[in-house]
This record gives sequence, structure tokens and C-alpha cells, in this order.
Amino acid sequence: MKKLSLLFLFALLFGNGMAQETTRVMGYADIFAKDGEDPFQYGRVEVTEDMQVQSLLQKHIRLNSEVFVLKGYRIQIYFNSGYNAREEALQIKAEFELYYPHITTYLTHQTPFFKIRVGNFRTRVDALRFIKEIEGKYRGSWIVEDKIDFPSL
Repeated sequence: MKKLSLLFLFALLFGNGMAQETTRVMGYADIFAKDGEDPFQYGRVEVTEDMQVQSLLQKHIRLNSEVFVLKGYRIQIYFNSGYNAREEALQIKAEFELYYPHITTYLTHQTPFFKIRVGNFRTRVDALRFIKEIEGKYRGSWIVEDKIDFPSL
């Protein structure tokens, strides 16, 4: 146990020497500075950070700029895991697309369930409006939070 404690202490004391750090000086300009005055005279902030933090931040920004989804709502009109659930789901999906060709449908399979979700609604109110329209034909439908596609411009 003593050896483990000493090893941990040694790593803690000397481990920081191996980390690559960079320093960024960020100044906050005084927007009320008069002409000729140094706008940075009231202070500077020095940030010391590990290079990996900046690298991870850039990777996060890059990955999130490639994803075109946002939080919203869909209506789940089918959910089953029976013997022929796949065939039923495909039949209901085709029927829905026939009646509502302007609404996007999504067939998903999460073992053992087949689900059909429809629409890309930004607000719950929009989803409620549409569920009122289809409730006679698709009883038992409900609104679910989901990642939705961006609306086409």
C-alpha cells in the first residue's frame, strides 16, 4: 500500500512536467476608451491550458457542424414485436404514406420492437395539432421526443 501511495505521489508531482501546455493571452477591450487611449489598459486574462483541451474543442466543433439534427417531436403510430411485426409495420408505413405523402415516415427496429414514427415537429403543439388529425385512423398514437431533421429551405 505504501508503494502504491508513493507511486501516486511521484506521478502527481512529476506528471505535470510532461503535459504540453500553451498560454493564450486574452484581452478585454474597453469599448468606452477615448481615442488615443489603450483599450486594454484595464486588464488582461492569461489562460494556461493543455493542448489536448484545444484539440478536443476543435474536434467537438467540427463534429457538431456536420450533424444536421435538432431536438423535436415525432408521432409514433406503430409499436409491436409480434411474429409478423415487420410485415405489419411495412404495411402501415405504406398506408400512411398513401394518405399523408407530405409527412416523412421512419421505420426503426430496436430488438425486438418495430416502430413507425412520423413527422418532424419542432414543437409539441405542432405534433398535437397533427395527432388530432390522425387520431381516428391511428388509434393509440402518441407523441415522442426525438431528434428531427432540419426543415428544408
